[in-house]
Order: sequence, then C-alpha cells, then structure tokens
Amino acid sequence: VFNSRGIAYQRTHPFPSARRDFNSAIAMGAYAPPLVNRGLQEEHFKQYRAALKDYTAAVHLDPQDSYALQDRAILYEHLKRYKDALADINKAIAVSPLRYKLYGIRADILGKMGVKATADRQIAKKGASSSAKECSSGL
Repeated sequence: VFNSRGIAYQRTHPFPSARRDFNSAIAMGAYAPPLVNRGLQEEHFKQYRAALKDYTAAVHLDPQDSYALQDRAILYEHLKRYKDALADINKAIAVSPLRYKLYGIRADILGKMGVKATADRQIAKKGASSSAKECSSGL
C-alpha cells in the first residue's frame, strides 16, 4: 500500500510524501520495489550516493529484479562507471531478455565506451515497433 501510494505521490510531485511512504514500505519489510522507487527519487534530486545505496540494497534483496539492475546501470552510466553499468545491464538482459529497452540502454553504454552496438539498437527498435503494433491492435 505504501509503495503504491508513494508512486502516486511521486507522479504528482509531492516528493516528501512519496519519500515518507517509501520509507514506511521499506520499514515494513525488506523488498526491492520501494528501495528502487526511493532510489529514483534520490537520483532525481542528485543524491547519487543515496540512490546507489538503495539500488544496491534492492539488487541484494532480489538479484533477479531487472528494474533495480537497470536503474543502477543507468546511474553508473551517469557517473561514468561504464564497466559497472555494462555488468548490471547485461545481468538485467539475462534476467529479462524480452525487455527490449534494455538493449538500447546497453547500446548507449557501449557507445560511451567506444564500442559500436548496432545489433542492440536494432533489437531495441524492433521491440519498440512490435510493442506499438500490439498496442494498436488491442493486444
């Protein structure tokens, strides 16, 4: 309940209320989503150490959480820690190979490392176009 309400608050920008709810959800029991959501909020406010701590805690709680891995990879990329970013995004892809967005993120990371990632961009593009087809066909 607290995590869901925190997400609703975050979407309408009462960030202190969202943070309070994420903290309450975390205090009630250790599970990854409220840690990831609080990490996203901390990242938004450029509190990168706190965000990294929350993402890392979420990954330790659930190493199969591709969203926690994705968000930590994006933060690592922002911090120019490209090897760490690549390791996390590769784990996220291994866990959720049909999340095509992950391939685009990996292509961006590889590009910043000086590696061409054409195949990843094509997979990400294909995933985006097939998602659009599913939405327009009512699936």
